[in-house]
Amino acid sequence: MARLIDKAAEVARSEGARSVTGLTIRIGGLSDVSESHLRDHFRIAAAGTLLEGARLELEHGPQGEAALADPDARGILLTGVDLEVD
Repeated sequence: MARLIDKAAEVARSEGARSVTGLTIRIGGLSDVSESHLRDHFRIAAAGTLLEGARLELEHGPQGEAALADPDARGILLTGVDLEVD
């Protein structure tokens, strides 16, 4: 989670944003992370950062047998960052 927070904050800084208002994260089909677990960790990790209070949108990669062909099936990927820019 720390790497996702750091990457989103890096994007925000490079764009001159005041804050991150939302993130889109893709959960791989073979990842063993639940949505509720990810949301809890995000809330804790984002506290005191540019991401505090950001909306978290979760997407799921291919499931079952289709996940075997997905190179990111075991990963958690940052796929979108919504920013509040002046």
